[in-house]
Amino acid sequence: MISSIIQFGCAIGYCTFMICKSLWTKENRKRIVVYVLPMIITVFVFLGIYIKYENQELGNLQFEYNYKINMKNIDIKSKINFSEDTSKQNIYYTKILKEDETKEFAKKFFENLSTDIDESRTNIYEDEAIYYSNAHHSIWIKYKGGTYNYTNFEVYSQKFSEETHIGEENLYSEGVAVATDNRETKIKGASKEEIKNALQKIGIEIPESAEFKEVADGEYVFSINMEAQGNSLIDGKISLSYYKDEIISDLRNNLIKYDKVNQKEIISEAQAYQEILQGKFQYNTYNTEKLESFVIENIQLRYTVDSKGYYVPVYVFEVKMNDEEGIIQIKAVK
Repeated sequence: MISSIIQFGCAIGYCTFMICKSLWTKENRKRIVVYVLPMIITVFVFLGIYIKYENQELGNLQFEYNYKINMKNIDIKSKINFSEDTSKQNIYYTKILKEDETKEFAKKFFENLSTDIDESRTNIYEDEAIYYSNAHHSIWIKYKGGTYNYTNFEVYSQKFSEETHIGEENLYSEGVAVATDNRETKIKGASKEEIKNALQKIGIEIPESAEFKEVADGEYVFSINMEAQGNSLIDGKISLSYYKDEIISDLRNNLIKYDKVNQKEIISEAQAYQEILQGKFQYNTYNTEKLESFVIENIQLRYTVDSKGYYVPVYVFEVKMNDEEGIIQIKAVK
């Protein structure tokens, strides 16, 4: 897709140059139409793609294939049987934030930390907005679903380490301080209630039903798996590192609330398997090794967020491709 856009851009650039050049020479003015035509076609192609996308009900999925894989000489095996039953599954929607909404969220988040946004360091991108505080904090907010990553840089400072009696020297590289090893400053064995209280102080409420686990020394995870709450669904996890003085950092909040909008008929497991047999799936483009063997070990119906913020069902195949484990995702909605 990116290469196609680059080629289109080069073509438009060349045509524009030739049009300008032709205008200076009378005998070449008749050839302008030759250079204008490709530009008009390009504009209409992209306009058609845009209109088609805007008019379709659901968004696109990141894993959808761009081209069919030639499966002719690939050894395909399956350790499981596939159901031919179809069904209707719920479709959910999560809000896609606007830039001003991410700024308001960051402002309130930093207020809970007794600081404010440093406007000079704000970075706005296509799919996320990055805000820094006037102190030692940053928050990266995704527009889709409002998930975010929060870091408290104070826990990486030499001062923080010295106060915990580590006393490591701060290193410098090209005039920039390098963070000290902060592993010993983390609090191990903290309880669920202790972590929840620390999160509450920075404005984060954890649902009572969330599962709690210490995944490493001082690193904790709250997770909720597809929990229904009326016509809504909560799914995802919050991971974090917990330090002395109830300090939270390295927070990854991927917990999202989805609201049910309707139901859609989905294809069967057998139909999804046929998609694979026809090569209609995405194979890692960075993997230059030729695909020779393909073993399907399991299949599950899961949910993922599309480009318009809808939470839709997909079939996830657990596979071994050339004896390496991986997954293949197939769109389930008809």
